[in-house]
Amino acid sequence: MSRRVSAALDRCLELERVIAGRFHSGSLGLDDAVKLFDELLPVARPASVRACNQLLTTVSRAQGRGSTTSALVVSLFNRMARASPNKVAVTPDLRTYSIIICSFCSMGCLELSFAAFGLVLKKGFRVDATIINQLLKGLCDGKRVREAMDVLLRRMPEFGCTPDVFSYNIILKGFCNERRAEEALELLHMMADDGGGSCPPDDVSYNTVINGLFRDNQVDRAYNLFREMDDRGIFPTVVTYTTVIDGLCKAQAVDRAEGVLQQMIHKGVKPNNQTYNCLIHGYCSSGQGKEVVRMLNEISAHGHQPDVVTCNLLLDYHCKNGRCTEARNFFDSMIEKGIKPNVTTYNTLLNGYATKGALSDMHGLLDLMAGNDISPDHHTFNIVFCAYAKGGMIDEAMHIFDQMRQQGLSPDVASYGAMIDALCKLGRVDEAIHKFNQMINEGVTPGIVVFSSLVYRTPRTLRHLQ
Repeated sequence: MSRRVSAALDRCLELERVIAGRFHSGSLGLDDAVKLFDELLPVARPASVRACNQLLTTVSRAQGRGSTTSALVVSLFNRMARASPNKVAVTPDLRTYSIIICSFCSMGCLELSFAAFGLVLKKGFRVDATIINQLLKGLCDGKRVREAMDVLLRRMPEFGCTPDVFSYNIILKGFCNERRAEEALELLHMMADDGGGSCPPDDVSYNTVINGLFRDNQVDRAYNLFREMDDRGIFPTVVTYTTVIDGLCKAQAVDRAEGVLQQMIHKGVKPNNQTYNCLIHGYCSSGQGKEVVRMLNEISAHGHQPDVVTCNLLLDYHCKNGRCTEARNFFDSMIEKGIKPNVTTYNTLLNGYATKGALSDMHGLLDLMAGNDISPDHHTFNIVFCAYAKGGMIDEAMHIFDQMRQQGLSPDVASYGAMIDALCKLGRVDEAIHKFNQMINEGVTPGIVVFSSLVYRTPRTLRHLQ
């Protein structure tokens, strides 16, 4: 072996060790993964495919980049596939194709996903449920659940591939996301009655359908399915109980939700903060302040502490009842207790101030928000904007429009609606029409509120719209 080849092999082995170590420790980030890929590919050997897959997986899981990371995965895969055939190089394996199929699905490119799957078949790989599950998820995300069902029940057996519980759960979620919980329930019962082969449902299957039924306002059927779990020998988890409690609270059946909580505790399943927050939200929504206090005491008794979600619920409860002073006192106390407010916390209190017309307090809170490095979101701007527009402070409202754009946010239908309504109230019809046209040009669809402001407040506006 020449000295040059030996050095390349040593470098390859060293890179593989580094990649494996950082991948398993969770210390490998997006930028480092791309850099290591660039270093590894020129010296890669066939066995390097494992390290390449770890790098591709890291890139595909990178947060906050959306479809950009999926496109990057495809680019890196293409570089692998184009590696010079004149030398011993790394070759994509089944895991590599699984990652690329997942990336195509994330980009909404289902045709390319199936094309990649065709390559898997062409290269003679043995197809398993893991790789087909990526296609099922892509079809369901694209609202093509019927096609996914065909793959599940007909095509997978043709490939000699047995669907697993993850395959079925993807379809169940797909049905529920399309508000077709009845069909999800039929499939669940098919699984439970062995119509789905040797693949009985698990707790995730039940949780998915229970949540889907609650979303479709089929409260009794959801609750009955929850009770069916015991009969099937499937033990409800904290996720199951929390889903049921949340669904009952949203259906204003808080007493039944409280009963489920007690049953949960009796069976030795420990509630978490999310469980308690669902009940607190239910009691706040029904105006049962004493029960909210009792629930807070129960949280402490079970060794939990209110989190930022709990605090946001309580702030919202105070603000909706016109108690902004109490809300602000509570806000200050949560900071003293080390609970860091998020943008929702600030928006809740800002909305309370805006509703009361307390613009000075609103300004002070905005300053505090900026001082604490909390970036305003769309809702923040709309709250402030609507407060100005409601008070006829058009110049200030216009300034908010400019600030939104500086933050990379475009005014939405709520922003434009408030602006147009305020301009119409002040008789500034031409400016209202200008904003309406700007709204259309930016692709924002006007709602009934916008048309009502233009037509009913200034009937002569009809001439401008014709």
